[in-house]
Amino acid sequence: MKNTVLKIHPRDIRAFDQDEGIGAPIYYTWNGVGSEYAMFQLNRDTGKVTLAKNFAENDLQSPAILVIRATQLDNPDRYALATLTVTRSSTKGIRFIHPVFNFRASEGLSPGAPIGSLSNNHPGHHLKYFVSDQSVLSVFAINTLGEVSLKNKLDYETKPEYIFKVFATDGKTNDSSVVNVTVENVNEWEPRFRYPHYDFFAGMNGGVHDLVGKIEAADGDRGDRLTLSLSGPDASMFFITPNGDLRLRDIKDLQGSTATLTVTATDSGDPPKKTSVPVTVHFPGFTGVAAAGTAASKSSGSGPILLAGLGVVLLLLSLVVAVLVAYIYKVKRKSNAEQSGDVKDKALLKSHISNPMFSTDKMRPGTAVALGGIPSEASKSRVPSPKTEPGSVEDLEELDTIPKVLESNNLTVYF
Repeated sequence: MKNTVLKIHPRDIRAFDQDEGIGAPIYYTWNGVGSEYAMFQLNRDTGKVTLAKNFAENDLQSPAILVIRATQLDNPDRYALATLTVTRSSTKGIRFIHPVFNFRASEGLSPGAPIGSLSNNHPGHHLKYFVSDQSVLSVFAINTLGEVSLKNKLDYETKPEYIFKVFATDGKTNDSSVVNVTVENVNEWEPRFRYPHYDFFAGMNGGVHDLVGKIEAADGDRGDRLTLSLSGPDASMFFITPNGDLRLRDIKDLQGSTATLTVTATDSGDPPKKTSVPVTVHFPGFTGVAAAGTAASKSSGSGPILLAGLGVVLLLLSLVVAVLVAYIYKVKRKSNAEQSGDVKDKALLKSHISNPMFSTDKMRPGTAVALGGIPSEASKSRVPSPKTEPGSVEDLEELDTIPKVLESNNLTVYF
């Protein structure tokens, strides 16, 4: 009750001046402030400690630690300190300080790590503790001082929270409380894709937002959310939704029949972890028109150089064609000349063989003109004389090649 003097063990609080013969007076004060100091009163002259109010049932559930300062009256710089621990005695036996104990433990803690302490009104006393769920004792351990420690490694994905009831007894009295252990998640797993590489096929006539394919990713840590992003040379032509749908954005910058990009999955853990996977999109109907248009637009600054190069190439091709034409004409002309010479030789040979004076099947029609008159039909049909008409071409070769003049009255014949 209020104004009750506390019983202090092993003796009452008392300080004195150590200078013999002087015996300076001493006064006592609190050397701290706080709610625990407000529950007590300290006599300035005697050092007696009394209750400042009537205590309720739940007051001073845990020991109060008070520091008392004894100061020499004639010299305030000389003082001494003493610590007083005040514990409430109860006829009702043991009581827990809190009806519910909330502890947090990381799943990364090693076995044997401390979790918390079950404080009671008998601090330092060895008590017996029991739990409502015996399976809890395979994960946690509670010693006789009420200290809770980790017995086996925690796993947030298996069980994120443990709630159980604990009982304490000193052999005569007992009390109970609720223990709630929350397991804190540790980012242990990196995101994982279903496949190490993705290949998709898309049409060149695909419209904006058309579906190309689906990227599937997952994370082994419970509660982690994944964020998907695109990167790479052709990433601007696509976009990806939160559920993994890869869709077309614009393919006007397509440079070939395939587009390559990278999909990265980042989890929401602390610290965050990420994983990437390559993606190839094939465009079977690619004709190169889009690529040509893009290349032309990008190379507009180097247009004059390109035109000059094309002009040089065309000039060289023209020269080559001209040389080939001249060469072909020369060869053809030479060939025609040789063929003309052969024809003349053959004609000369034939005219030499065909004697105008004779009319056989091997000779051309007669062209001779006689000074004495025109040959008659009788002369045409007469049988040639072997003296004047050879029987074969071989006989002609025996004739003298120099023409001879045969004199008669009216006829001159050249042969």
